Amino acid sequence: MKLYNEVMVCYDVEDNKVRTRLFGQLKDLGLRPIQKSVFWGHLNVAEERAVLRLFREELDKATDRAFLVRTPLAEAAERNSFGYSEGWVKKSKASMKSVMPRFNAQRMVMDYVQKYYAPARKQLLVMQGNNFARARELAAWRKKIAQKWPQVRLQRLDSPAQQITSGAVLPLRVAAALNGLEADDVLVECLVGTESESGEFVVKDKHVFSPAGRNDAGETLFNLDLKPRLPGLQYYEIRIYPFHAALAHRFEAGYMIRL
Repeated sequence: MKLYNEVMVCYDVEDNKVRTRLFGQLKDLGLRPIQKSVFWGHLNVAEERAVLRLFREELDKATDRAFLVRTPLAEAAERNSFGYSEGWVKKSKASMKSVMPRFNAQRMVMDYVQKYYAPARKQLLVMQGNNFARARELAAWRKKIAQKWPQVRLQRLDSPAQQITSGAVLPLRVAAALNGLEADDVLVECLVGTESESGEFVVKDKHVFSPAGRNDAGETLFNLDLKPRLPGLQYYEIRIYPFHAALAHRFEAGYMIRL
């Protein structure tokens, strides 16, 4: 009996958070991602059981699918005179016969309808209203942003605190030189999150600054008294970007400044 088996793990998970968590847990078991939702590696029997337990605990039986199969990839190297592996082709066909009936296009179609087609239809109706008045207003706003944004600047006014105690408030103060734009033309946000093992900033929470008048230099002031809702070590980032209520997506204008 072999101590370790060569395995492949693949999954189709609807929830983004569950999918990200599952990705990290499979990597922790020593499996290597060969695609975003496909892993390969060697596991012993106990580790295989751990993977199956992850599937039971993390996946939604109604929407998600996942598989663990023992599959010696070495067979792929055994090619016949025509240049392909007969054993691998046989295994691939058997895999497709068993897996394909469990998948269909229903979820894909619903994703397109809910995330793209329905919002696009709603946006069309908004733009068409009142003889396209909203569309003309948005077009004029876009032109103004394109002209003014290259000279927009953002600076921090407060001295960043190194640490705060649980329940304390962190006052954040920034000044924006908007180059003729109004406070209503922009959105200033503070992103709060954690850092992944790879050093990536993972956003967990968002807070919006409030306009607080202008200073003597004509800059627009924005304030936020941040009370973190997360426990433990956290990181934050401040950003400003153009915002209009009629945009199909908040980042549609394509401009942003980060601190």
